[in-house]
Amino acid sequence: MKLKWKIALPVLALLLLSTLLTTMVNYFVTRGSIDDIVETIIDSNLDTLVSQVERAATIEKVMFDEMDSKNIALTRAFAEIVRLHAVNGDLDPQDEATFQRIADMLDVSEVHIMDDEAVLIGGNIAGYYGFDFKTSDQTQPFLRILDDPSFELAQEPQPNGAKQVPFQYIGTARTDEKGIVQVGHEAEVVQVFKDLLDAVNTAKDMRIGSTGRASIIKSGIVAYSQKTEEIGKDCTARSWYKQVSSGSGKDWIDIDGETCYVGYANTGGMTLLVLFPQAEYNGYISPAIRSGIVGIAIALLVTVITYILVSRSLQPLAFLSSFMRKAGSTGDVALRSEDADTIKKLSQSKDEIGQTVDGCAELFQHITKIASELESMAGGDLNVNIDQLSEADTMGKSLNHMVDTLDNMFMGINDTAEQVFSGSKQYAGGAQALAQSSTQQAASVAALSSSVNEIAQRIKKNSLIATKTSQLSETIKANAEKGSRQMDEMTSAVAEINQASQSIGKIIKTIDDIAFQTNILALNAAVEAARAGQHGKGFAVVAEEVRNLAAKSADAAKDTENLIANSMEKAELGSRIAEETAASLLDIVSGINESALFINEIADSLESESASVSQLNVGIEQVADAVQQNSATAEESAAASEEMSSQSAVLQDLVSQFKLKGSSRGLVSRPRLASPQQSAGYRSGAASYLDPSSPSSGGEYGKY
Repeated sequence: MKLKWKIALPVLALLLLSTLLTTMVNYFVTRGSIDDIVETIIDSNLDTLVSQVERAATIEKVMFDEMDSKNIALTRAFAEIVRLHAVNGDLDPQDEATFQRIADMLDVSEVHIMDDEAVLIGGNIAGYYGFDFKTSDQTQPFLRILDDPSFELAQEPQPNGAKQVPFQYIGTARTDEKGIVQVGHEAEVVQVFKDLLDAVNTAKDMRIGSTGRASIIKSGIVAYSQKTEEIGKDCTARSWYKQVSSGSGKDWIDIDGETCYVGYANTGGMTLLVLFPQAEYNGYISPAIRSGIVGIAIALLVTVITYILVSRSLQPLAFLSSFMRKAGSTGDVALRSEDADTIKKLSQSKDEIGQTVDGCAELFQHITKIASELESMAGGDLNVNIDQLSEADTMGKSLNHMVDTLDNMFMGINDTAEQVFSGSKQYAGGAQALAQSSTQQAASVAALSSSVNEIAQRIKKNSLIATKTSQLSETIKANAEKGSRQMDEMTSAVAEINQASQSIGKIIKTIDDIAFQTNILALNAAVEAARAGQHGKGFAVVAEEVRNLAAKSADAAKDTENLIANSMEKAELGSRIAEETAASLLDIVSGINESALFINEIADSLESESASVSQLNVGIEQVADAVQQNSATAEESAAASEEMSSQSAVLQDLVSQFKLKGSSRGLVSRPRLASPQQSAGYRSGAASYLDPSSPSSGGEYGKY
């Protein structure tokens, strides 16, 4: 960005910003004041309307209560007059003239008498005779008096007759018999009073700005508006009416195409509106906007004039700017003849710009001279001296300091290169000796790895044998346990046989008892047959046969009992042998278990030794890797030291090319050491001991 713009733009920005801020402050202050005024107008007029409606409702209630009390008292008086006529015996409900005099005396328009069926039977208007109160919505509320004589009713005034004059009816119970008496009078005074208290009169006198207005809406119909064409309109379907028909508040609302600031409130069954049109509101704000636009225009004009003046003042710097751009892009700071003439002309100006141009010309001449001295230094001549314009010449001082520093630095480099050359030779010899020692260590580690490998193989074989032995002992153990279980089962079977033999012995004993009893019965039968004589012979033969059978049964039972006793003795002997065999099997199983435990411990121990040998093998491999790495590092260090010696010789040759202050020393060319490629044989020799594919490793390196 050009300098004139750097000066003009801030001025323009400040002017525009100040003007804009002033305009905005003026606009917002004006708008705030207008908003406050509009708020005050809306609030005060709306409060006035609401207060009038609430005050009218209060006054109307008090007045109507007083009037209703008075009218009920008149109706009671009429009921008492009817009772007195009934007591005197001269009550004629259809004596129209008499009841007219009573109406005139009570200052009412109508008096009526109803019987216990709520039928009008008398009064001052014959045309109403026979009217049944049960047939009209207006008269039905009075029927309650028949059921509750203490109930009294003063109806709200309602239009009556062709003139639609407000008329009020009041009813009480008859005191002479069951029935109703009623008084009616015109309520024009009530309507007049309502009109006096109506909020419409208050709304008519309101002044809301120049074009604002007040409106009153009852049941969705515009009852009054200062905009007369709106009166009578139905607003229930309008969207804005739904917003204002409940509660109270203030807002910008579109009223049938006209945007207004609306204050609204709902009270006494009415919606009260105070409207301030947006067109009038904008008319108050427009002057503030116009004044802001004028201020911005003035600021732009002042900025243009300022830009022209600044451009003229900065013309002498155009040449200097062009020359500096050329020097910055090309590095050419030499002053040509035409440049010198232009500088001479511009420097005649005695202001700050002329002095700046003249000072720049002298600076460029000094820089050109310094460039010539630097060219000599680039050729290797450090025995130069830069002329300083003064003690404050920072560039001259710095360059002279740089020359002295370079001179001292190259002298130090020369000395250091000699020391590095000598030290690197010594370091190379030590590194080569270290490489040979590392090679021998690698061979020893390879032999150790082979021995550990063989031990690991043997331990693994023993571990396999121990594992198989353990499995065989488990099989023998299982078979022994199975035999022990079968022997237990046989012992149980022998015990069951013994129990069964005992049961059979009991049964044989029972059979023996039965045979004995049968024999006795047979003897008794034979005795009885003998007593019977000739008639008992056949029965005696049968008794004899039964006794023979009983004897044979007893003999068979004794033989069976002897056999069972012998079997029980044999079973007891087999049971004792089975128990002894089972105990022997348990001892065998216990011994096999102990053997299995020992074999498992041997197998676990062999596995642990195998794992330890594997870890040892891994450790040997790590040691081998470290030895190989140390050997390679030693060889690389030897090669690096040789390379360092070679590079130090090159460095001495380079430094010897410079001409230093106070001496003409240079480095004597020295013979170079062997190159890194020539020392590669050391590395290859050491690596052969640690290479897994090398024959010296026995082919077993790294196997475990």
